[in-house]
Amino acid sequence: MCSKPLADAFILNTTKSVFLSGDELHYECKEGLETIKNTIGDTIVCREKGWEPTPGCLPIECEPPVLDNVRIDPRLDKFQHKMVVHFKCLRGFTRVGPESSQCYHFGWSPQPPICKENVQTCQAPPSILHGMVIGELKQVYQHGDTLEVQCDISFAPYGSKFIECVDGEWAPLPSCTEELILILFIVYNYLGQRFAKYVFVKETCPPPPQLPNAINIAEMRIYRSGEEISFRCEEHFRLHGPQKIKCEDGKWQTPPRCLDLGETCGRPPPLDNGDILEIAKVQYLSGESVTYQCQSYHRMEGSPKVTCENGHWMEKPRCIVPCTASEEDMIYHNIQLRWRQSAKLYIANGDAAEFQCKGGYQPHPNSRPFRVTCTEGKFQYPHCTKV
Repeated sequence: MCSKPLADAFILNTTKSVFLSGDELHYECKEGLETIKNTIGDTIVCREKGWEPTPGCLPIECEPPVLDNVRIDPRLDKFQHKMVVHFKCLRGFTRVGPESSQCYHFGWSPQPPICKENVQTCQAPPSILHGMVIGELKQVYQHGDTLEVQCDISFAPYGSKFIECVDGEWAPLPSCTEELILILFIVYNYLGQRFAKYVFVKETCPPPPQLPNAINIAEMRIYRSGEEISFRCEEHFRLHGPQKIKCEDGKWQTPPRCLDLGETCGRPPPLDNGDILEIAKVQYLSGESVTYQCQSYHRMEGSPKVTCENGHWMEKPRCIVPCTASEEDMIYHNIQLRWRQSAKLYIANGDAAEFQCKGGYQPHPNSRPFRVTCTEGKFQYPHCTKV
């Protein structure tokens, strides 16, 4: 048997304290930590010599960026999760890329800049289907010049509404998409940014994290403290973590991850003395879950929610049978339920029932207590003898 692991750096979704050989247990690392596989959690199995693999979570760290002709502030050998670095080019060089970057579980984001002696100018901005570029029209644009994208009615910019001349090329490439939800989001975001710009004067955050396997809909710009961004994963990936994060004191909150849906699970396993609340499907994607409930008077041990993880259903709960105070047993022991008004003959596991002697009987000298607790469906009855 295996004992429940000591969870100092991770979270266990179980109430069990002892596991049998072959039992599986899933754990998730706490914020700012990850497994040696660079994942948020792992599944371990109880074996003859203990848990395999050994559960554990390590701090998320980033190596310092290796850049030429640039000063990094602060200068450290290792950077912890959520730390921000700032970049400044040496005299005579121009920065191409962001002014700052933040450490995440997948590395630095946005990607650190490069410092160049000579940067290229940009020609006229590209034409946009269902939209146009507004701003000062020039024959040649310098590195760092920005223009705003304005879409036609019923269309909205996909991604950032600004484009910037970056070393001879306009980025990001603008586009206008006919999507009502996107329009409402960006109109709201635009007003929120303008309000934040004129009302709040707070510390700023680097451009938002570009999550692997996510659809990046946030603008690649500097954000002020209090502003939020949303995330959406690409097809065949699911969002694990918060759907929104906020810029706080110069750092972004911990972003979610877009996890591969992986292998699917079949029908959820049956539960003795229990049922599934929803109608069971033939197939479930990784990350989907079902909820169990126990039958009347059966007490649940464990979490009612069971999740499909990479083709396997996680640990399901138990429905512990109640105790039955039968008339036959009570006649044999010359006892009856003390509280006759509650004709309850079923007692849930862990609950207590009180008995008393029948008329003309008295407690046996060696009788057990008359207040009895139900344990795993069994009672230890008291006993009475004739007066």
